[in-house]
Amino acid sequence: MASRRLTTLAAILGLLASLLVVATTQPALASSSAESDLVSRINAERAKRGLGGLSVSGDLVSVARDNSAKMARNGQLSHTSNLGGRVGGWTKVAENVGYGASAKAVHSAFMSSGSHSGNILDPAFSQVGVGVVVDGDGTLWVTQVFRQPKGASSAPASEPEPEPAPAPKSKASTGGSSSGGSSSGSSSGGSSASTPPPSPAPEPEPEPEPLEPSFDRITVTLARIEATDEGSGAKVDAILVPEG
Repeated sequence: MASRRLTTLAAILGLLASLLVVATTQPALASSSAESDLVSRINAERAKRGLGGLSVSGDLVSVARDNSAKMARNGQLSHTSNLGGRVGGWTKVAENVGYGASAKAVHSAFMSSGSHSGNILDPAFSQVGVGVVVDGDGTLWVTQVFRQPKGASSAPASEPEPEPAPAPKSKASTGGSSSGGSSSGSSSGGSSASTPPPSPAPEPEPEPEPLEPSFDRITVTLARIEATDEGSGAKVDAILVPEG
């Protein structure tokens, strides 16, 4: 009788243990609403600066979701392995990754970092794929993949405004006397136009000021840049595969 009770108790404990394992290994889920939110925020930032919006590309979304799922499983930031090989048909491709409590928090962290906002605001890019996966703790793991399609050119620089045409010169009137007398205020020879003063010598151009050091986004490919938004605790990382 006692052994039967022990067997039953062991079975109950085993069932409880299996339920606990299921509860603690709850799979991470993709969040399409957070993905749409981040795409809207990206295009709003570009619109503020007169840049065209990015269209969502399904193959980029697939790559982004795969990487976000990997980060959620491992609990740490990482980039898509061989990004240039996973993404096809590109002239230039880049990736931002991050995690945080909300889409807004992660976006703010991206925009607070020069390398990440540089990818978001790059005029060469015209396509994006955003993947968001939420883990069991409610943390959002975010991947953004940007692409300039092969054969697409960067946005052309605005042409400078044409210089105004010079005003036509008026002909000088001459005195009517054959004796060579001139009109009042004119030089000898009969011309009523005063002699223009000599043009001042051009001032030497000032020497260019030294440029402030800044992150080169190509360097980001070799030394990944990480940034943390202190207000929200969101953490981000970026890479860019240059043209070539």
